[in-house]
Amino acid sequence: MGVVICGDRGIAVIDLKTPAVENRAWRAQISSYWHLVSEHGGFDLPVIRSGSLMLNSEGRMAKLVEYTQFNAYDFNAFVNALNSWRWFNSD
Repeated sequence: MGVVICGDRGIAVIDLKTPAVENRAWRAQISSYWHLVSEHGGFDLPVIRSGSLMLNSEGRMAKLVEYTQFNAYDFNAFVNALNSWRWFNSD
């Protein structure tokens, strides 16, 4: 995950991806990054863009899958997946 300062307009949160096909879980993951940077990043600028940058394995142009809006389901999906992982992997 990377944070890009877009001048005085705001911040972009970008995650680099290597798969050739978009994964549904990416939206939940990026919403968690958006939340992290917005609430705990310490920036005075708002997050204005976010997305997954899909790198091309053949060195061609990368493709940006941009997420412009999130809802409570996106972030809750991430939190629920994280809590499930913690539960299954606890002693």
